[in-house]
Amino acid sequence: MEFSFEGLKPPSSKPLIGMLCSYTPEEILYAAGLQPVRIYGSGKVIKRGDAYLYSTLCPYVRSIFDLAFEGHLDDFKNMVFVNSCDAMRRLYDVWRHYIKNDFIHILDVPRTASEDKLNYYVQQLRDLIRRLEEELRVDITADSLREAIRLVNHTRQLFQELFELRKKDDSNLWGSQIFPIMLASMSSPKESFNQRLEQYIKEISRTEPQPSETPRPRLLVSGSIIEQAEFIKLLEDSGARVVAEDLCTGIRSLEGMVSEEGDPIEAIALRYLNRPPCSRMKGVERRYQSIKHIIEEYGIHGVVYHTIKFCDPELMTYPLIRKELERENIPVLHLEGDCTMGSHGQFKTRVGAFLEMLEY
Repeated sequence: MEFSFEGLKPPSSKPLIGMLCSYTPEEILYAAGLQPVRIYGSGKVIKRGDAYLYSTLCPYVRSIFDLAFEGHLDDFKNMVFVNSCDAMRRLYDVWRHYIKNDFIHILDVPRTASEDKLNYYVQQLRDLIRRLEEELRVDITADSLREAIRLVNHTRQLFQELFELRKKDDSNLWGSQIFPIMLASMSSPKESFNQRLEQYIKEISRTEPQPSETPRPRLLVSGSIIEQAEFIKLLEDSGARVVAEDLCTGIRSLEGMVSEEGDPIEAIALRYLNRPPCSRMKGVERRYQSIKHIIEEYGIHGVVYHTIKFCDPELMTYPLIRKELERENIPVLHLEGDCTMGSHGQFKTRVGAFLEMLEY
């Protein structure tokens, strides 16, 4: 059973607003009558971006600026940035000077979920709402926020059902099938996407399990952003089955519901500060516990930890995560890429050797 991506393009009736981080509160953007779209890099060699950003900066950030400078993002008249890392802040700085937008905003997300940080983040969200209302002439009400919360929560609930199916030993689902669906969920209209995903889950739930004749090790992919499903396919073509993706384009962005009770802005703030964390959040222990939970829930045999070159938060976190994984006798392979397909040849050699040492 294949998921149909046909007809999931953003509607022309809604203004687009680009986002670059899973900590962007989609609910507020939907409540404003906008169509949020997660922007991905080109996967190609950077042409002009390096003239404006240091070549030792995150290649994802440089690729996004390259696309904008080349005019490939002209449909995005509105942008929301998050201070997720130094590289993203530098992107915001150059974007303001060289790219023309009707609306541009950077959201300051705290690195912890303490009470004072929560209050600060609530104020940040209120400032975003105020600016959207003033500059785009929209009205964001408590009712529209609650409606948007229900819409995005429905997407998350459907993915939880899909993830439960992936946990089964006899699951027919492959990571190379599911990962493109997760990517599409962040750039498609939620209303039509939810209908498509709901139908897909119903159909695959009726399909009789067909276990692979040759047992395959079950892998967790963790680390920096991955925008290309080809990476997941490479792992599976090498003889593995990817059953979970602890990524900002994977499970991390799709877990945790926003409460539909009480103040909607506070509820949104609580969810985003308490969802499974990435490396930009404070406290490696919390990050490791999230990874350990996935390993136990999905029956993981090995972890592939992927980092982007010059991604300081992930490169700082990885040695600490690896130490904990090794303490639990969980094999881990570190792969470092540059957001292009150029490294995939050597990846395949290393992945093959890694899979040979796994016990399953």
